Amino acid sequence: MEKLIIIFLIGISYSETIEFMVSFLGFDAAEVSIKVEDLNYDGINAKSIIYETKTISGAKSIFPVDNYYQTILSHDLKNILYFEKNTSQPWLENNLKTVNIGNKIFYENTTIEIPTNYLNIFSLLTLVNYLSKEELLEKVFYLDREGRRYEAIFNSSKNTNDLLLELNILEGYKPLIDETDIFTWAVFREGAKRILKIKDNKLVYCEFSIGLVKMKAQILEK
Repeated sequence: MEKLIIIFLIGISYSETIEFMVSFLGFDAAEVSIKVEDLNYDGINAKSIIYETKTISGAKSIFPVDNYYQTILSHDLKNILYFEKNTSQPWLENNLKTVNIGNKIFYENTTIEIPTNYLNIFSLLTLVNYLSKEELLEKVFYLDREGRRYEAIFNSSKNTNDLLLELNILEGYKPLIDETDIFTWAVFREGAKRILKIKDNKLVYCEFSIGLVKMKAQILEK
């Protein structure tokens, strides 16, 4: 079934923008715009995924955030062709991007490679919209997080139809940057609980938490 879905995607020109409201510690904090579109990248049919985060007016004086992430994937959604991140929050800025050297993807000015068949958290959350729950549960995914590598597994919640995302660190890989942005920090914290809700084959809610500290993202209905 997965192969049929991917073949179907290759034949369609696609563009969509969805928005989420992100809350932190129970307060609305930021709006996230996610744009997914087909494009031609270096002569290759590809998909672009852009996440842009803007602090809402009530939170600007407390914790202003201005984040931009772009991932370009092969059109079969299996390989990262390009990644760029520019994030700004109090006391921290992250800026990085990748380059193609000999058909291998490296973080610029480093020897850190993003291997083939690796995704990142942005492309994994997008892939949730294309695969069935059964397909997500039976697969093991591999993620790059700024040089650090993870095994990603979806489990089914015992009491609901939610998906639980488990991230296991693969030893031997150090992150490119020591202090990352708040979104990446919340998702990848060791011991975090990660809940995803899907409705009509679309991701509509995410929750990342440890104890009482929670970051939630709810889709904004148009």
